Amino acid sequence: MPRTTVVTVTYNSAETIGPMLESLRPAHAAGLVEIVIVDNASKDATLAALAPYEREGLVRLVHAEGNTGFGRGCNLGASHATTDFVLFLNPDARMDAVSIGALEAALDADPAAAVAAPAIERPDHTIQPIGMLPTGLSLIFERTRLHRVFLRPQRLERDQPSVRTRWVSGAVFMVCRETFNSLGGFDPRFFLYYEESDLFRRLLRRGHHILATGQAICHHIGGHSADSVQAGRIAGSIAEHFIRSRNYYARKHFGPVVMWLADAAFYTTLMLRGTLTCNPHDRATWKARKAFGLFVMPEHASSAPLPAVAAQPATQPAQQAA
Repeated sequence: MPRTTVVTVTYNSAETIGPMLESLRPAHAAGLVEIVIVDNASKDATLAALAPYEREGLVRLVHAEGNTGFGRGCNLGASHATTDFVLFLNPDARMDAVSIGALEAALDADPAAAVAAPAIERPDHTIQPIGMLPTGLSLIFERTRLHRVFLRPQRLERDQPSVRTRWVSGAVFMVCRETFNSLGGFDPRFFLYYEESDLFRRLLRRGHHILATGQAICHHIGGHSADSVQAGRIAGSIAEHFIRSRNYYARKHFGPVVMWLADAAFYTTLMLRGTLTCNPHDRATWKARKAFGLFVMPEHASSAPLPAVAAQPATQPAQQAA
């Protein structure tokens, strides 16, 4: 009987979902995991790529009602799980059975632990830092050199035993299903970005532990430095989601004054860089940022947890599994 359900949310993930599922195939064949894929109305060939895996019973495919966002997609996937643990795994990540077992063992060894995450190996073979849970001060000073002082990153080495931390990447982590459900899952107002930071803050406030272990490894194609991730979030087409989620996270956890200060400082710093420098990237970032104005927040969404869905064996036909 599997102890872990892997939940992956796809949106135009045709190029990455196949290799991710192949990395999980041995664990599934050994009866260690079930796999639930939530597709957020992909417009590329994602569904075609998933079709053979669904036919053979490797995955249970769930169709979301449009592009509902990352957190809501994860909630929908988790509602199909009945296992002890849920492993949220990005479609551009790879994990094997040994690493999944190491995460389960980490949670078993610490009764107060609710989350366990692996060492994330980036394409350049470096390990992504952990511990960087955004604070009110880190948000205010985000575009300055003081940013890292307030984030307090931790290093995680390969083969390192479990350590307690305050933040791990939302690209891959395992959570105790009952604890996740007791919190109502991810806050549905976060369409994209900051949903994992919000979840970890709520877990920590309840006294739960967040663990990271170098005895589990995840290879993440999308992994790169925090600076490059932030730059892409602001300058890219998803800038609005980043800004709205950032403001909501700041207001929810630190109050309106911190949110106002953080967004005003962010806005001003980008304005100065975009107007006083000749760097085309800074100018593009500023152009994207000013389009949304100050203090924008996400649309309201129901905060009620998704209703439980009776789990079915992954070998059921597609029309029964969806």
